[in-house]
Amino acid sequence: MLVIGLTGGIASGKGVVEQVFREMNVPVMDADDAAKEAVEPGKPAWQDLHREFGAIYFQENGELDRKRLRQLVFENPGARLRLNNIVHPRVFENIENRLADLARQGHQLAVVSAPLLLETGMQHGMDQVWLVACEPETQIERLIARDKVPRSQAEAVLKAQMPLDEKRRHADVVIDNNGRLSDTRRRVRQRVSRLMEAGRKTEHGQPEQNHG
Repeated sequence: MLVIGLTGGIASGKGVVEQVFREMNVPVMDADDAAKEAVEPGKPAWQDLHREFGAIYFQENGELDRKRLRQLVFENPGARLRLNNIVHPRVFENIENRLADLARQGHQLAVVSAPLLLETGMQHGMDQVWLVACEPETQIERLIARDKVPRSQAEAVLKAQMPLDEKRRHADVVIDNNGRLSDTRRRVRQRVSRLMEAGRKTEHGQPEQNHG
């Protein structure tokens, strides 16, 4: 089974590419969903976070106060490192178990969607890394429109992320999402179709051809 690690900067359009994969019946695992599952009340990561950060970062019902903790780690790199050291190993484990299940079910292609794919080193467990990219100014404009935040905040969020040029160096495929979404969707469908066709040929013993 070929596993694609899908990533992109904030407001780059990664969700659009995810949707295309799903429409083509390719399983997509969201690392954010795996992280939410990992910190559900009572689970080991939840217990570790409670000990590390204290009750102030949890709601009355026991759930993690994501907004408050997000603000802390955005401003405090040390806290971000402590958070990642607790949560990420559990996320990796959840994803590995799910991938193993999909392989046993006979899937030839699966996607792991993770905004921090490269920052966490998760790309090393992927067969390919796909990056959804657009110009920083486009990201800022989309982020302002989507989250109704001032430009200064949008710029700060973008500045805190890994630079796009650095992400490009790790990517096997770069999906340009500067233009129309319909064009992006078409290009992604073409790439996925080629991968699936190559997988079918390999499965039936035919040589896989390089499509460039």
